[in-house]
Parts: sequence; structure tokens; C-alpha cells
Amino acid sequence: MDADKVAKDAQEMVKVMVEAYPGKSVKGALRDVSLQTSIPAGQIKRLYYQEWRTIPAHIFINLRRSYQKHIIRAMKNAEHQQMLFRQELENFDKDFPECSG
Repeated sequence: MDADKVAKDAQEMVKVMVEAYPGKSVKGALRDVSLQTSIPAGQIKRLYYQEWRTIPAHIFINLRRSYQKHIIRAMKNAEHQQMLFRQELENFDKDFPECSG
């Protein structure tokens, strides 16, 4: 993997993680990603804005692990949300059978 690809992948991972904090400023979301990854906020900012030509391997490895945990957590949250919507729909169908489609 070349340095440009690593930098682009790192930037993309950080951006996906930042999107998990809607309504926050970019600075605030970067700070939260920093806490989530245990990577200092200044380094997260450099990854987000792709300011590094070469990313230290230990930072990229840590980011990848954190990103994987983030995706797994997001999937579990989505599954839980889906279950809640199903329950809500079932309750609606019970309460208003004439509206069932």
C-alpha cells in the first residue's frame, strides 16, 4: 500500500467516525473521535485534513482497530433501531388494524 492510499484511507475512516456526531462542530467531533481512538486530537485533525504525507504505522493500525469497532457498534445500533421500529409497527397494527397495509 503506498503512502497516498494510506493517507486517503485514514482520512476516510476519520470522516466516517466524525459523521457519528451529527450536530457537533467538526472541531468537537474530531475531539470525540480522538477520545474514541486514543489518538491525540492534533493527529486526528491531521488525518482528517490529510496533512500528513506519511502516516506513522502505529497510528494507522490504531485507527483501523478503532474504525472496525466503530463500524461494529454502528451495525449493532442499527439492528437495535430496526427492532424498535418493528415493535412500533406491530403495536400500531394491533392498535389500528383497519390501517394495516
